[in-house]
Amino acid sequence: MALKNGHTMVRTNESMDGWLVKLLKGIMARKLNESLDVWLDALKKASESR
Repeated sequence: MALKNGHTMVRTNESMDGWLVKLLKGIMARKLNESLDVWLDALKKASESR
């Protein structure tokens, strides 16, 4: 989403469901957050290199 100040806002939305997710809720949530951090860091670096 382009903002008036020339910045861009990125929103992520993830959901997980199923028996395995319920069984490993803490691990799955941590791994999801870690993968989002990696993805967002790569997006930031790519956008700043242009």
